[in-house]
Amino acid sequence: MADTNNDRVEKFAPQGGDPIPTATPTPTPTPTETATPVPQGPYPAPHVLPTRIQAEDFDTGGEGVAYHDLESTNLGGAYRPVEGVDIETVDGITDVGWTRAGEYLEYSVNATEAGTFLLTLRAANPDAETKEVRVYLDGLPAGHVPVGSTGNWTTFGGFTMSAPFAVPAGGHVLTLAFEGVERTNLDWIELSVAAPTPTVTPTVSPTVNETPTPTASPTVNETPTPTASPTVNVTPTRTPTPGVVTVPGGAGVPTSTENDGLCDDVNGNNRPDFADVMLYFNQMIWIATNEPAVAFDYNGNNSIEFADVVWLFNHL
Repeated sequence: MADTNNDRVEKFAPQGGDPIPTATPTPTPTPTETATPVPQGPYPAPHVLPTRIQAEDFDTGGEGVAYHDLESTNLGGAYRPVEGVDIETVDGITDVGWTRAGEYLEYSVNATEAGTFLLTLRAANPDAETKEVRVYLDGLPAGHVPVGSTGNWTTFGGFTMSAPFAVPAGGHVLTLAFEGVERTNLDWIELSVAAPTPTVTPTVSPTVNETPTPTASPTVNETPTPTASPTVNVTPTRTPTPGVVTVPGGAGVPTSTENDGLCDDVNGNNRPDFADVMLYFNQMIWIATNEPAVAFDYNGNNSIEFADVVWLFNHL
């Protein structure tokens, strides 16, 4: 006869005692793994000012820390596919796209010393209206970048913020906020040292005729001096430089006041003045992208740069 469970228990019970019940094993709970949050920090390496940062190199830290994106999926699927920011690669350019109102991106930067910087975005805007991307430093407003129309998604242009802003020495977090801004693709962000405002020293004209001039005695029977004909000031005709177009913020097409092919009249008002210096400085990236370099490379080194601003100021 086969043993029952009670028969097996009684075989190992002490003589004269009650059967010992079989103990039910207590299951050991499996520990739940907790994901360790990634702290916010620069990606993929520190960004020391002045610097150019690819738009897709936003900080580590994830949604709600380093960025906010309205979808949890990377709609472009490129570069950092596990992040929620939408990144694509088209025609060899990797950019952040599918931007929508309310989203933002953050970038940790470091300034080895205090300075004043200008921020430039290389962006594409397929629509006709200008879109203002807001800029914050450590959560405080620093300005905005007006992104004008480029005509389509894959044509990029350089757009510089309205004014430079001060950056104290040390580490900071820069935020690009799309407040009411949509449909803008970002290629890169550049923080460059802002040029100091040129100091114009007024020229003091010497005082003439401090010593009284003696009156000459009239000469009798002098031959009368013929009356000179008035000189009429004629505005010289300036030959337009081929390929030159109006610079954003200018009054007309830039011209060469000396007819040497160098467009020193940047704002197109037919005279070289300090307004040309400021327009050239503020639109340097746009000029390098959209104008023939030969007409704006004043120092002849095949580059549109701050040295050309200095040249233009010195030749007023």
